[in-house]
Amino acid sequence: VSVPTGHSEKPVGWQVAMLRRWVPPDGQVLDLYAGWAPMARAARDQGVRYLGAEIDPTRHSEALTRLACLPVDSAVDYNRSTP
Repeated sequence: VSVPTGHSEKPVGWQVAMLRRWVPPDGQVLDLYAGWAPMARAARDQGVRYLGAEIDPTRHSEALTRLACLPVDSAVDYNRSTP
């Protein structure tokens, strides 16, 4: 997926690092500038609840497409005990 010139998408790895440092596993994230959803993808991978908003309809549509492509089991459930 190409990113329009003049906009920069942050790597999901950066978002994961921020989540691990600042958000507890049972926490939640409010992202008022969701863009192409890197924080949403990181939150999903880390098992953190996420609420995002994006005013640009193109970015919003692309974010929904990207999130829909992720398999449900890519999320980590920190509330589930490991055998």
